[in-house]
Amino acid sequence: MPLKDDPFDAPLLIRVGPDMAIKKKNQTSDKVGDYAIADVLILSPEDGSINRPDEIVISASLFNAPNVDQKDFQIFIDDKDYTDQTIISGDVLSLVPEEEIQFGFHNISLRLKTTYGIDIEPIQWSFSVSKGMENFAESFIYKGSLISKRSSTTASSISIDESQYSGKIDAELSWIKARYSFRRSSRESKLSQPIDRTSLILQVTDYLKVENGDVYPSISPFLLDGKKVNGRHIDVDINYGFGFDGINLFGRDLFAFDLKGALEIQTVSGKLARDVQYQNGIDRAYELLTNDVRYDEFGNRVYLFNRKGYTFPRDITATRLAFSLNNRYKASIHFLKAKDDYEKIKIRAPGNSLFRVDTTIFGDSLIKQYTLAQFIDSLTNGDTVKIKKKNWDDGLPQENLAMGFDLEGAMDNRKLLFQMGWNMSLTNHNIWAGPAKKDSLDILMDTLVDGKLMGSYDVSAIGDFIDSYEDIFTVNPLYMTPILPIDPIAAEENQFRAFLNMPASAYYLRVKGSYSFNNILIEYRQLGPGYKSFGNPYLTNNIREFSINDRLSTLGRRLMFVLGYKYRDNKLSELVVHPIATRTVSMNTTLVPGPGAPSIILNIQSIGRTNGIDSIDTDQYGNYLGDNRENSQALNVMASVNIPGNFNTFTTTTSINMTSISYKDNLASERNKDYFFQKAETQSISATFSTRFEFGLKTTSTFNQTKIIIPFLDDNNFAQQETNTWTSISTSAQYGLYNNRLRFRSGIDFTTNGKKDNSSIKLYGGKIGSDWDIIDKLTLSFVALLG
Repeated sequence: MPLKDDPFDAPLLIRVGPDMAIKKKNQTSDKVGDYAIADVLILSPEDGSINRPDEIVISASLFNAPNVDQKDFQIFIDDKDYTDQTIISGDVLSLVPEEEIQFGFHNISLRLKTTYGIDIEPIQWSFSVSKGMENFAESFIYKGSLISKRSSTTASSISIDESQYSGKIDAELSWIKARYSFRRSSRESKLSQPIDRTSLILQVTDYLKVENGDVYPSISPFLLDGKKVNGRHIDVDINYGFGFDGINLFGRDLFAFDLKGALEIQTVSGKLARDVQYQNGIDRAYELLTNDVRYDEFGNRVYLFNRKGYTFPRDITATRLAFSLNNRYKASIHFLKAKDDYEKIKIRAPGNSLFRVDTTIFGDSLIKQYTLAQFIDSLTNGDTVKIKKKNWDDGLPQENLAMGFDLEGAMDNRKLLFQMGWNMSLTNHNIWAGPAKKDSLDILMDTLVDGKLMGSYDVSAIGDFIDSYEDIFTVNPLYMTPILPIDPIAAEENQFRAFLNMPASAYYLRVKGSYSFNNILIEYRQLGPGYKSFGNPYLTNNIREFSINDRLSTLGRRLMFVLGYKYRDNKLSELVVHPIATRTVSMNTTLVPGPGAPSIILNIQSIGRTNGIDSIDTDQYGNYLGDNRENSQALNVMASVNIPGNFNTFTTTTSINMTSISYKDNLASERNKDYFFQKAETQSISATFSTRFEFGLKTTSTFNQTKIIIPFLDDNNFAQQETNTWTSISTSAQYGLYNNRLRFRSGIDFTTNGKKDNSSIKLYGGKIGSDWDIIDKLTLSFVALLG
């Protein structure tokens, strides 16, 4: 049933009549003989579901059943053969009956064979067809929630109180969906970036999606990938298809073609950051520049002030246009522009903003605090103040432009994919300076005043180009990264290599293969040192890496192995003398025998790291100065065991996790005795035990212990180790009454660092709460947190 997310909190009561039971019994009794087993997932209609006659689509996924012969199958509805109307594309079986299915109860039977001709156990399920909803009120489906929380936390005599309320409502018609959500917190302040959230999402079938408010769009991993934008995101996805049957000549169709695909358009507009005018506190709005006192033409002092505590509002615009053809070819281009609006920050801060004035200003022996008005009143002899209008020290306004494209080609029914993408960026780190002028360009990169840049490029033509594109990007080489898209010095030696190693480019080459029980990924990726996107500030630039991963599965996909290798370094130019390189070898194993059986996960990762230095530092006489060589090996091991239990009156789940991170110095035998190896190791173990009883009680208990081994030098400069052990224990319970419509829950937790001296830390916490389902789709919740 729709909108029922939790079967335990809102169980469905279904009455089964005698006729249904007899029919079900007859179906299972017809299965005789030996059959092969295939993991086929029924997509639609769901077993036992009720559907409208114009919404019947029969679909099943064969993705997890590679042993199925997709050319030899039969499908029946109430013993009527519909095989000729059925297609299999991309491991998905689809059937849209040409005639309308009559009202009532219907059975589906899917009969398959393996690639060796062995019959697979028939897959059977049922559904019902009923009349559609007769009016708007019946077709309108909704659900929602309203949550209010208040917490009080105390640690080391410091108390933090917070109240927060949030809510969401989902509404749906047959062709449109909407969701409105919000969050309001007492921590919201105009002196920081917003904590409150508001969003409204409208989804019109599969063709149009409009998001307003706080949205998290994904345009490209190299441009904008999930970062919050306060604004609007529009995603239009239009399918197309047309063809020509051709001209039949001598039994052949000439000039026949069939084209189909999709056109997708995404646009994003809004703000990445809102403006913050100042901060509370001393020297958080104004700062007196004590060492920059100036004098006017009359000899009077001019005290210069700097603005502080501000954040520029950052506007963003991004667009993506994607095109696909015949499920074989895909192409897209994308563009992003982000710019700080420095005019929104006021030069003057509130009048109660304080700043320090030290003894050198007025000759006093004490440092005093003034507001701007108080400081002006204290001036004598015609002295004045001046607040800088730009070039403040708390950050310069910036502008970022990034663009690129992606290409994809598919072969062998999309089992083999070839993908590539290329991107470049331009970043101006101080748009206060404005665009470059022709006169400044002449002596920008040389000292010869000849009307040419670097003696080769006409300054006048470059200046006209800068002026013509001023509305798109503020070009000023003094503050730009990169100054030029291609390094001219590197281009003189090798133009192709200079193009590949553009300082502000990012590109990748990728091959994906999916055959039988084997999935392989081979990728090369490179991000130049100057590449930057304000839409994804967490990208690591100045790297190149090659990786290969292979996922193998066996025992009916119950046992899986993932083997991987990755090489990464930062040697993107000849200027990097000592490149840092890492080599990572990993193996992940997952064993999931089946429902009710324990599952095991084991991950092992070995990381080797070098820095290109192969000798120790010595003075001119050969005396030892230091050892900056690095050749270390890290070993990360993670193991997890999950054990389910099923007893007469309750069920249990036990989870045990262990993690270890250790390091080894491969040059330990060559080091001096006083060499300090600065690598901290970590060991942790955790266990969770949860139970669920038939009479409405649920419990969860957790234990976690983490050891951090930190190396340090003692007073005699000998290497020692300090072990910090953190232990936490928590338990919680929930009890339901009145068919689980009223639920009470509580829990306690305890955390300690195990110390018994003055550094001892012990944290206690508790919570208590309840949920009451007042009416269907309306729940009242209460939560109290203590700490």
